[in-house]
Amino acid sequence: MGTAASRAWRLANPEKARANSHKRKARALNNGGTWTAAEWTALKAEHGNRCVACHKTEQELEALGRTLVPDHVQALATDGYNNISNLQPLCHGIGGCNNSKGAKHIDYRSGVGIPYDTLEMSKVVIQIPME
Repeated sequence: MGTAASRAWRLANPEKARANSHKRKARALNNGGTWTAAEWTALKAEHGNRCVACHKTEQELEALGRTLVPDHVQALATDGYNNISNLQPLCHGIGGCNNSKGAKHIDYRSGVGIPYDTLEMSKVVIQIPME
């Protein structure tokens, strides 16, 4: 496929192109896993076609010049898998939630959105009965 034809296909099929791009990156990093454009579309629908961090709809994001993109909860760069179960929909563009998250491990799907690496575990008290 020539460069012009390839670009035209990517513009006509952005979800499939994005899935292919993630698949290539995961293969290069030897992370494993795969997902399809149909799975991504279903995941977005499961979250109301909203960014799980700021809760803006795709229409609201489009007005802001942002798009809803698949974000790896655990980044591929930090040994995360390229599976649909490791994805969350985040907005991308100027001021987007995905831009500020970077490769940090933040799971917004729970609604809490607390980075795992910043939890203050020293405040957690576990009582173990002594025998």
